[in-house]
Formats: sequence, C-alpha cells, structure tokens
Amino acid sequence: MVIKPGKRLLYDQQVIHQVKNDTHKVTTPEAALPLGQCVQEFDFGITVCLLVAFAIWVFRLIKVLYNIFKYWEIRSFYLTAVHITTTDLTNMTWHEVQRRLLEVQKEQQMCIHKQELTELDIYHRILRFKNYMIAMERKSLLPFKHSIPLMGECAFYSIGLKYNLDFLLFCKYIYM
Repeated sequence: MVIKPGKRLLYDQQVIHQVKNDTHKVTTPEAALPLGQCVQEFDFGITVCLLVAFAIWVFRLIKVLYNIFKYWEIRSFYLTAVHITTTDLTNMTWHEVQRRLLEVQKEQQMCIHKQELTELDIYHRILRFKNYMIAMERKSLLPFKHSIPLMGECAFYSIGLKYNLDFLLFCKYIYM
C-alpha cells in the first residue's frame, strides 16, 4: 500500500467494510485501488518525488551494469591471459600472481612505458590512486580537516567526498 501524506491510504474503503459473508476474506487485489485511479490521486509533489526516485534507480542500474562488465573484463583477462581460474586464485600466493603477470607482460606488452615490469612497478600501479590522495592530504590540498565547535579540528572523509574526488581527479566513476 502507498501512503499519501495528509490523505487516506490508497485502498477502496467500501470493499474493506463491506461484509459479504463470514467465510470470505478480503484480498489485497480486491481492496487496492486500480493503478489508473491511484495515479490520478497523486499530486505534483508525489509525482516529482517518484520521478526523481526512478531516475536515481536508473542511474544506479546503469552503474551496476557498467561495473559488472568491468569485472567481467578483469575475469576474462585472468582466465585467458594469465591462466588463473577462480578456484586457483583462492589457493595462490601473491608472489605467484605477480610472476604470472610479469610473464604476460613479456608476451603482450600490457605496460607500454617499459619493456619489462618489476614487482615494484605492479605495486605502484595498484597503489597509485591511494598514494596520490595521501600526498595531497599531507600537503593540505584536500579539505579533510574541519573545525567543529567544542571539539576542535577533526578529520572527516565521507564516502560521498571520496566518490567526488575520485571522479574529479581520476574520472574513475561514471555518474552520467
């Protein structure tokens, strides 16, 4: 059931209060208003809220589908190029994964800056975003510290701030 602010519940009161006989129970389809009649009773505020909620849901769906395709590409890379299956990955050490990545670099030239990669290059590639954010924080370029009354200066780094900074600095997330 949908509750409208300041109005009644969207159900047919006549059906609920009507007594047919002692053995008949009123079901939800009998008591609920038809969709057309329910939508006609929506005012402008509810319509706008529903449209905004639907738009947010569509954007989240697009983001989920985008991430699924990205994860599928990563999985395909591990299966075809590195020859690591999902079951093998759980029993492998990080050193073994690195060794296989270095072998693939020799064959496919994933990194175009160098002919051969080292373990340190792989670590730098993985940690470059985090290291960049840490360096910017240490130079006081990012506004993580805020002055709060009665508490003094506190560091605050919300997930929303993280997403916005990742988007602005690295174009890492797609909001469309």
